Amino acid sequence: MENTQNNEENLADVYSNLGVKKDDVVFLHINPLPFGLVADTKEDFVKFFIDPLREVLGSGGTFAVLTYTYSYGLEGKPYIHEESPSEAGILTEAVRQLPGALRSLHPLISITALGSKAEYITQNVTRDAFGWGSPFSRLHELKAKCLYVGMTCGVSCSFLHYVEQMFGVSHCYNKAYFHPVYKNGAEVKGPFLAFVRNRKSKPYDYSGFESEMKTRGHVRDTKYKGAPLQVVELEQCFLVGMEMLDRDPCAFIQEPFYITK
Repeated sequence: MENTQNNEENLADVYSNLGVKKDDVVFLHINPLPFGLVADTKEDFVKFFIDPLREVLGSGGTFAVLTYTYSYGLEGKPYIHEESPSEAGILTEAVRQLPGALRSLHPLISITALGSKAEYITQNVTRDAFGWGSPFSRLHELKAKCLYVGMTCGVSCSFLHYVEQMFGVSHCYNKAYFHPVYKNGAEVKGPFLAFVRNRKSKPYDYSGFESEMKTRGHVRDTKYKGAPLQVVELEQCFLVGMEMLDRDPCAFIQEPFYITK
């Protein structure tokens, strides 16, 4: 379902029309660039996107964002849980610093959440980024909705890494990381695990997944200030993703790649 919203419409109304409701759990993916200049200060810039979402969700709702730290994996940069900034965009870093925000402990792939379910999503998680007991598995358990702002699931869908791990694709493996990790001033010993793509394989391509989701009527689309917004349910992402991988275990990468020995 797709429609175009009036540029004067409040973002809270846009989120609501996409199916976001009071007390929902929302996994937010956001790219603010397509919206252009929407505020004059960094604080107002963050409020423009986040405040309407909090308004719709109410006190019983929860939203979560990715707060990846790529430099830990690529450069071996030590991870300090309370200080290491999110490298997944300026808005995710701003969310990490909001009062009441809770961050999951993983030095490469963390999630930060605010709201009634934030503690359950982010605390006492396993050391496996995408596996059982991870924030991704808990978002799935809570039947979260994924809200895309300024992007779509055909561009990025981090939840599909969880789906791939649950299925057991051949082009990924669980890599162990032992670079230094600190929380509350004390070192936390590794390993920390992340289900990563074999570098000999081609990069990801989620366009086929988005097409399949749309064909089945699982996508709600709109535009605001010319930028795309989209909502999908993680349970539907899981079921469709699993079916696609059963037909083609390489459905989410550009070319087939298998480890046969």
